[in-house]
Amino acid sequence: MDIDKVCILGAGLAGISAAIELAKNGIGCRLVSQQPSERAQSVLAEGGFNAALDTMGEGDCPQMHFEDTMRGGCGLADPNAVMDLVNAAPELALWLACIGTPFAAKQDGSLMLRNFGGQKKKRTAYAMSSTGKVIMTALIDELRKYEACGLVERYSRHEAASFGIEDGKCLFVDIHDLYTDELIRLPGPVIAACGGLGGLFSGCTTGTVCNNANVQSLLFAAGAEFGNLEM
Repeated sequence: MDIDKVCILGAGLAGISAAIELAKNGIGCRLVSQQPSERAQSVLAEGGFNAALDTMGEGDCPQMHFEDTMRGGCGLADPNAVMDLVNAAPELALWLACIGTPFAAKQDGSLMLRNFGGQKKKRTAYAMSSTGKVIMTALIDELRKYEACGLVERYSRHEAASFGIEDGKCLFVDIHDLYTDELIRLPGPVIAACGGLGGLFSGCTTGTVCNNANVQSLLFAAGAEFGNLEM
């Protein structure tokens, strides 16, 4: 198999976003997931997408978004990562709307924003209580353009079985076909976009229990370095 393709484990919002970004830059990828994207945890997200667009005339800005986010994380979040997030958020919100996400909008066409947890300003773009579903629908549709031209190859109904890591580099991932029981070796590099660990809290979560830390445990056993595990 080609070694110039990136393997992405997880086809929710993070995995699809990574695939689209790679494809936009002409880099091919293999998108591996236990379930179709339509059943990812991301579909269940309800609240909205925070971005300091200031369409509600409250004088909002990314710096205020940064301060609220750091405060909400009790100062534990990486400030560099948070700053990157809040600065990128307005452009990303508009891009999501551009590719077909039906966010609530004002009469002038600008995005309607509402209050949400931990935010002092109205900065949450939303689509009723189905924000995750409509964002995922738009992203899946955008991804299909790159699937059609061969830049994205889907491995739905597959799960990671083992990794080959040497000198801090992932050389390959073996994936298991859940239908045929076949093992397939895909050369690295690998992006792990596997979501949270809801499956460890079955009966105590409203999220999917399909995210069960399988990939994370395999990576840890193979020698991958982890950071910020308290999060």
